[in-house]
Amino acid sequence: MAFMAKQRAQKHYNAGTRILVNPHPSSSPQKDLAQAIKHLQKAVELDPGFAYAFHNLAQAWYTVAEGFVAATSSQKFWANVYSGKGFMKDSQDVEDFIRCALQSALDAVDQALAIRYEFPQAHNTRAMVLAKLGRLDEAIEASEVALLQAPDYRNAIDNREKMKELRRQSTIRGV
Repeated sequence: MAFMAKQRAQKHYNAGTRILVNPHPSSSPQKDLAQAIKHLQKAVELDPGFAYAFHNLAQAWYTVAEGFVAATSSQKFWANVYSGKGFMKDSQDVEDFIRCALQSALDAVDQALAIRYEFPQAHNTRAMVLAKLGRLDEAIEASEVALLQAPDYRNAIDNREKMKELRRQSTIRGV
């Protein structure tokens, strides 16, 4: 039984990741992300130890938060997709929605790291999410962990520098 669940989890992971990495050109980005999230949520439900699925779920939620531009229509779309699942039921405005999406991303990436700590991509994703949440010191710390695990990881190097610059700017402004 466990073997079959892991196989089904892998199929959902593959489908969700394929959509996330290579969205269908004629589909809407919102619908693609919703499909990817549904597949990845099913993958982690079937295999709660699937670190890569949790990581990609975090990336999907981060992408939702990043791409949230058409506030009203997007908010209604996501509320319909996730109503009854705890997400968005109390969210009244765009900032709440983005915070909820980022918190979902953080929860998923933290789960991935609880399963597999030696995962520099997940530490980098965690850093990006924390930075968006305004938690710059924690974000820089997460990028440092990514770089300890993979010193030449260019994405983490670039992200760390951007976060340090954001922290410098917020210190100068007195925020």
